Amino acid sequence: MVSVVMSVNKDRGRLESTIQSVLNQTFKEFEFIIINDGGGEELQEKLENWKKQDDRIVLLTNRENLGLTKSLNKGLSFSKYNLIARIDEGDTWEDKKLEYQIRQIKKYKEVVLITSSYHDIVIEKGKIKSKKIISIPTKDEDFRRAFICGLNLVIHSGVLFKKKLFYNETLKNVQDFELWLRLSFLGKIIGINEPLVKYFREEDSLSHNSYSSCRQILYHYQIYKNFLRSTKNKEFRNKFIGGINYTIEKEEKLCYKNRMAWSLYNKAIIYNNPFYKILSRILLPKLINVKFERIKNKILLLGSYYDEYVHS
Repeated sequence: MVSVVMSVNKDRGRLESTIQSVLNQTFKEFEFIIINDGGGEELQEKLENWKKQDDRIVLLTNRENLGLTKSLNKGLSFSKYNLIARIDEGDTWEDKKLEYQIRQIKKYKEVVLITSSYHDIVIEKGKIKSKKIISIPTKDEDFRRAFICGLNLVIHSGVLFKKKLFYNETLKNVQDFELWLRLSFLGKIIGINEPLVKYFREEDSLSHNSYSSCRQILYHYQIYKNFLRSTKNKEFRNKFIGGINYTIEKEEKLCYKNRMAWSLYNKAIIYNNPFYKILSRILLPKLINVKFERIKNKILLLGSYYDEYVHS
């Protein structure tokens, strides 16, 4: 049995598709906990109508907006089962998503989290701008090495995990990454290299998203630093945090340059200046990407030491 958890405070036009994709799963034995996080009466009425149609839906209502993290923990607290699947409003599942993941997590007892590849769908002005398949690793060690790089390969709507821990409510960003990190010390993380999720996202401009991604990576490194301070192995902690400090220092500079590229791009649009456009869309992002790769390769050298500590 599985508890599916979703928090929502607004219907952005795809809520019905999200709910329907969960209810259409070939694996039928689940409860679907939906938290209305201060979304108002209209949203409440929609959710109550869905609840009348399917008794697997459990509806929780926050009178005021508590935020995503607290709402998810509320859903976890109310859940009856030890396996948790997450989905965000707007995303959808393939019909066999739960069936495939449950089969794998039962097969490998040491696994605490399983995810999958997904369709990355970019929306612009309400229409699909682009669509591609994002393939993810299948092995635990590959996820750990990605974590070392500050990369979160696990999207919320793709996970199925064992209810061993809750989200950290003190964090304002990257709560999911921090939870995956803690879970990784309790067991293995694996992936299914088949797109079982359609992940929808808005995109304003290439440069803006590049900057946002850069900031996200830095948040992940900060989480690592805070997390590793609690480890008992001083040699491991000092060596690893030293490597992360180096990476943060270098990537902060790259984030600043990326922000410059975004600013130049905006000027190119406003003033229709081809010189700004060339700099922002071609030259600066390419330079930044090259430097990113160099830094990531250096931080990867710490990977074997991390693996040795985790599995000791």
